Amino acid sequence: MRHRGQATTPVQRALRMERAPPTPRTASPTIETDTGAAPGSDLTGDPHARRFDLPALGLLAIALVYATLTIDRGWIPHDDGMLGQSAVRVLTGELPHRDFQDMYSGGLSYWHALALTLFGIHLLAPRVLLLVSFAGFVAVSYALARRFAPPRPAAAVVLVGTVWGMPNYPAAMPTWYNLFLAALALWCVFRFLDTDQRRWLVAAGAACGASIAIKIVGLYTLAAILIGLVLVEAEPRDAPPDASRSDAGARAYAALVVGGLAAYFALVLALIRAHLDPASLVHFAVPSLALVSVVAWRVVHAPVPASGRGTASVDSPAWDYRCCSAPQGR
Repeated sequence: MRHRGQATTPVQRALRMERAPPTPRTASPTIETDTGAAPGSDLTGDPHARRFDLPALGLLAIALVYATLTIDRGWIPHDDGMLGQSAVRVLTGELPHRDFQDMYSGGLSYWHALALTLFGIHLLAPRVLLLVSFAGFVAVSYALARRFAPPRPAAAVVLVGTVWGMPNYPAAMPTWYNLFLAALALWCVFRFLDTDQRRWLVAAGAACGASIAIKIVGLYTLAAILIGLVLVEAEPRDAPPDASRSDAGARAYAALVVGGLAAYFALVLALIRAHLDPASLVHFAVPSLALVSVVAWRVVHAPVPASGRGTASVDSPAWDYRCCSAPQGR
């Protein structure tokens, strides 16, 4: 077992209330390209992005206009009727799961009751609130895309995602909010990795909690963020050895993580046991098993608190993939 290193990752610094001064990044060799675009907006937190790129803003505006033009189409009686009736029953003082059978966790009924209060007793009211929420999702999606692309390509990606997203089924279904809140939680985690401020982890947890209150599949977002943080902590880094820490702590940490991963996989199997067919195994069991196996191997061979490995890299493609790949059911 290797010697332990100092707790210098963002997760450890935040938990220990350390506020280390920002370390300047060393410039890596890059090829300068002219994108033909002005610096992007401040959504990414980039100090060099102080001006708005008008073509990028135009693409985002097109996405919002397209969503607005399609919000009153595609009425599905059993979906829109069920959502509206649940909201009306909440307005009359009934409680989900006590006075009537709610199809979901119950939070969505209160959200739609707010929509009926604001916009009137009309089936379009929940969709109006969905559209407002979608506007926030567009902003967060653009902020995430700007971490990897200039303003115009990032806005184009958001526009393509809009065309293939909510306007195809504009009913105020809970899974749209699961998607919106998952993106918000991911952005908050990125901000935590940028700043080491625990308030961003609290905000990410609040987004996950709201998602679970709307529909239980929000648990997948929470699991993805927790597993992603473990992987961030397992990233290799250079740190001086810390003889004050014992190997027993390293083994305890590895056992805790592996036990948590095993519990996560067992819960996934429990969720699909009633429909344990080849399709369920391929879509849920196999990816989950692959994920927990990779994470467990990384932690066992490089336990973060034990070896001091695991610098947080907000530009790590592995982190982005694992946080964004949580499955979402309808």
